[in-house]
Amino acid sequence: MIKTFEHTINGQPTPFCVALAEGPDGARAVISTADSAKTLVVMDILGVIGSIKSALESTDDFLDRAARKAADEGLIDRAISTGEPQQGAI
Repeated sequence: MIKTFEHTINGQPTPFCVALAEGPDGARAVISTADSAKTLVVMDILGVIGSIKSALESTDDFLDRAARKAADEGLIDRAISTGEPQQGAI
């Protein structure tokens, strides 16, 4: 599943995508710009509680939460400014 969302970069609303993917410990969310498949941020599930929470919530809610947390922690901005993919946990 892929969802789109907007995040402000340099004062401009910019479209991004967040997609559900499989990681080494279960589901993860991968964030990229809407016009590119280049990975900017990977949000992995952290710990038992994170695994349980993600199993109980809908895929939409999981992806929304991952995108919000990546934005709130500055991971998207850092990935764009450095050109390096960022890691985060949910």
